[in-house]
Amino acid sequence: MSNSIASRPLIEITPKKLPQVYAPQTVVIRGIRSDGMQFKVDIGRVCYLDRALDSERYLSGKHYIPSSVNTKSLSSERVGWLRNYLYTAFNKGWRDETLRQNLHSLRYFFSFCDFDGGLKPTTLDGLVSEYKRYQNILDQRGRVSGHSSLKPSSILKRLNTARSFIQWAFQLSNNEILALIPKQRSRQSNAVNEDRSVSLQDGQDYLRACAVYFNQFADSILDNQYPIPVSPPHDEREHLYWHSNLGTSLVSLSSCFTKEGDPLPFHEIKDVLAKNFKSKSSEKSEFYDRALVGNRNESEFPHLI
Repeated sequence: MSNSIASRPLIEITPKKLPQVYAPQTVVIRGIRSDGMQFKVDIGRVCYLDRALDSERYLSGKHYIPSSVNTKSLSSERVGWLRNYLYTAFNKGWRDETLRQNLHSLRYFFSFCDFDGGLKPTTLDGLVSEYKRYQNILDQRGRVSGHSSLKPSSILKRLNTARSFIQWAFQLSNNEILALIPKQRSRQSNAVNEDRSVSLQDGQDYLRACAVYFNQFADSILDNQYPIPVSPPHDEREHLYWHSNLGTSLVSLSSCFTKEGDPLPFHEIKDVLAKNFKSKSSEKSEFYDRALVGNRNESEFPHLI
């Protein structure tokens, strides 16, 4: 990257409302992830042709750091593209989490265009050309195994996000974008995975578990209980709770409560929370305050212990 690096003004925008007057190249989108934590995505950086390369760590969306850019490399074409894209995206009424995922998929595309032997496109023809090259590379990653492999769903997500960007950036009709880039469809592998074959008993256990979870979730939603207590079949552990849509979010919180079912003071359970909810944030009591205190049902929660 060029040595002509200067400070770059930034403006944080929430998905609730897009300002009428703003500079797209300065935009950092701020919102709430599906697990309740705050996220920030520096999407304005894609307007600069000369900028620091995003690492996989930052592209994944789990961390945030403003991009270093060469302010002289600002592309007026990309500024217009991003303005049109954000206008359409914000009017879709997406959840914060959906917007976050799409923005990071978009950053993957522009990282590919600008760093992986890309042409740093500033025209429609250039973008379409890079999209086709992007598609070929992702298809190759879908056929290999190991760290660089991608699932079909991930490939589909990245390609459709890039295609939508091109359509919205240039305000193309469905027929116009279809003539340039065919719409991607889900592609399931024809290979038979022997490891995934299940017995009749396994299938019955799975359906039984689904019914149990449905009832537990339904009861908790109706009674306004959060986090939601769950009892996995054939699992002898107790006091397990679900607190987000992530499959790894089943944690044991039994030592966070008194015998009467009241949550203990934060300073008494901070070690338990630190073990179950790893975070570099200074607000380590955020989950405790939000989930165990603010959103629990006072009359119903004690019986869960």
